[in-house]
Amino acid sequence: MKFWLIYIFVFSVGLMSFTIMVTKSSEPEMLIAGQWKELTWSYEDEQSIESSGINRQYEGSLHKVSNSEDILFHQGETWIFYPDGKLCLKSDSSERIVHWSIKGRGNILQVKYANAVTEKFILSKLDNNNLVLDFESDIQARGIANLTFEKCK
Repeated sequence: MKFWLIYIFVFSVGLMSFTIMVTKSSEPEMLIAGQWKELTWSYEDEQSIESSGINRQYEGSLHKVSNSEDILFHQGETWIFYPDGKLCLKSDSSERIVHWSIKGRGNILQVKYANAVTEKFILSKLDNNNLVLDFESDIQARGIANLTFEKCK
């Protein structure tokens, strides 16, 4: 009889702990919603980029690099994430509406452009005030870009 009470107690504590963790954890979709201002944008040094066979092109404020995939390096932009999956990329000279979604285990941000280009970023850090994205690509371009954002108030 004693063992049944202990088993029931341990099971109840475990179930309550799991329920509290699930209800208190923030979903990435909720945390990312809102307006984010780009603070820093960095990429590996020029030699690493050139030795990987990546070609550079410029599109206005967007810095386009292409090999097997298109990589758009965003400079000085404000990203506005809407809950319906739309993302507004604003710079001084342009504004672009694209679609976003969270993939994987909540650690991959996927951005789809109208011209069928898809960017994937690893959510390195996401909290109420900071967002750090690392560009995800094939082996040649892994870790090539790092974007840091701060939430606008």
